[in-house]
Amino acid sequence: STPARSGARTGAPARSGARAAAPARPARAASGTGKATYRRRRLLALTLLLALVVGVAFGVRAATDALAAADETLPRLVSSTPIAAEDLEEAPPGPPTEEELANPVDCRPSAIGLTVDLASTTVAAGGTTAMPVTVTNTGQVPCLVDVGAQLVLTIYSGEDMVWTSQHCASAGARRILLDVASEDVTSFRWTGTRSASGCPDGQPVAAAGTYRAVVTLMSVDEAPEVVATVEQPFTIV
Repeated sequence: STPARSGARTGAPARSGARAAAPARPARAASGTGKATYRRRRLLALTLLLALVVGVAFGVRAATDALAAADETLPRLVSSTPIAAEDLEEAPPGPPTEEELANPVDCRPSAIGLTVDLASTTVAAGGTTAMPVTVTNTGQVPCLVDVGAQLVLTIYSGEDMVWTSQHCASAGARRILLDVASEDVTSFRWTGTRSASGCPDGQPVAAAGTYRAVVTLMSVDEAPEVVATVEQPFTIV
């Protein structure tokens, strides 16, 4: 019977073989790594989706701002206000027609040249100064112009009106036909004093300083308009 026990003991190594299967446990670590990879991929996908949403939002905002800017700009570029005839550039005038030559009309502002021909730009205080004014037809056809009462000389010191020919006007209408390139000269004389309505005597003498002689040619209308104007600075010493 003793050999039987010994045989039983010889079978004991079978238990040791059953325990050798334990090293298969590392498979759990592989499963944990897979979950971590899944989480990273999911986080990456969410990040990309968020970036896409933000990009779309910025794109919509930029498009909205561009449309708003266009709405503000277009009304400035397109106006329903009609363009006045005087704002349009005049086409170069052609040669005068027989009718224009035979039936002269008032000189256009663009056909009138004005100059003030002072002998010197320095004058003596209290002295009389001759101020001849020349009107020239710079157009291509003869035209009519009033160089009488419609031609006004005014003396300014800054914005202060010192003297004007209208206060002491003695000339009436002098309407002339001015030929092409022709000139007409009107001689004004300033006594070096201030003037007042009605041309009273005893006005104060203009003090030394800088002045402007301003010549204005007015149209012959119920509401006269400026046809041409020119100014000449001078000094009283």
